[in-house]
Amino acid sequence: MEALPVGLVLATFIILYTLTVRLFIYQELTPLTRKLLIGLVIWEILVTVLFITEETRQILFLGWFLNPGLENNATATFSALQLATVSLVASFNSLHSTKDGWTRAYWLFLAAIFALIGADEFFMLHEPLEATASWHYIYLSIGASLLITSVLIFWFRLREQFFLFFILLSGIAVMGIGGIILDNFVVIEKKCFNLIQPYEICDNIYTSEEFLEMAGVTLVLVGLLNYAEQHSPRATWERLKRNLSWGAITVPVLLLAGFLFLPVAEGKFLAQPVNVTYTDVDLELVGYRLPHLLPLSAHSRRLKINLYWRAASRLTAEYGVSAHLLTHPDIQSVAQNDVLVQYPPHTHWIPGKTMKQTITVDLPAQMDTTRNYWLTVTIWQRPWYDNHRIPIAASDHELVTPDTVILEDITFQP
Repeated sequence: MEALPVGLVLATFIILYTLTVRLFIYQELTPLTRKLLIGLVIWEILVTVLFITEETRQILFLGWFLNPGLENNATATFSALQLATVSLVASFNSLHSTKDGWTRAYWLFLAAIFALIGADEFFMLHEPLEATASWHYIYLSIGASLLITSVLIFWFRLREQFFLFFILLSGIAVMGIGGIILDNFVVIEKKCFNLIQPYEICDNIYTSEEFLEMAGVTLVLVGLLNYAEQHSPRATWERLKRNLSWGAITVPVLLLAGFLFLPVAEGKFLAQPVNVTYTDVDLELVGYRLPHLLPLSAHSRRLKINLYWRAASRLTAEYGVSAHLLTHPDIQSVAQNDVLVQYPPHTHWIPGKTMKQTITVDLPAQMDTTRNYWLTVTIWQRPWYDNHRIPIAASDHELVTPDTVILEDITFQP
């Protein structure tokens, strides 16, 4: 299966989605939800079509920031906010759009499910489970329970709301195709799961998956808002509409400002300054911060490190970062974490802008807390399996080896 057939399949989905929206959904909506639907559909199709090509993915910063196939960017944040809005409107319907107990319970169940999915989208809660198959079955169970409860509630309590049933079930089905079938099975079959060296077919599959998830959530959101407008008290509905409008403006602005300016402020005012430059790479470590005060508690089981980097020019490769706790003077590693993926990717860093990277090192239960440890950082370049460590050109901190710098002497409370 090459990249072109993936694009053709995606194009077919987009055409079917657009025709379904126009022929079966648009006419049944209120003027407000029609406008919302048009805006969301245009956005989803636009970012999907743009990023199905490798050329667009290579655009500096925007090739990551708007790419639906990547994490921790504007599109992923949009999806998380979209899911959170579904949860909010479902809760609103439970409180204001019905008096039936079972229907209220269903809306609350729907709100809880979408709140969970939204939190996972934003915080990537499933990552600790990616090494196992359990998270696939968790999402299968969630999708199945959502489908079954929706069918039951509409059959026994909302049978007259055929349009609501149609649009919600259509949205859930599209989400299931993208988030469960395509993500959990096709991606694994194509060996894109935990891939070390990505290739284009995987990028296209991820983009297709995200389009289907966004499209499905859009149908659910529009259906819920349409129902709320028609079945809730007018004053209450106007208040919800006003709050959602303000949220749609202020939340993206705050998130963008936080991404652009917060790392710079942290690096300047909170971080410990450091000056480490590397050979043949225009990359500099300019600061680090340990959110936990030293000395650490003897019962600490985790050490969090914030690193602050700056690229002098556009980087042409991706770099892994390895953080170790080393005994000294015998130099033995007692704890480490190797981070292979950085968001945004290094190749999309804006030259001259401070970028923040957070690394968490798990501490062993039997760690000797009576001695000190060096916290060290090493970087290396893809391909990871070549162990291509980058030598340090200059450093104002002591080095353990030519490619490993000591940032801090870690101590524990007695």
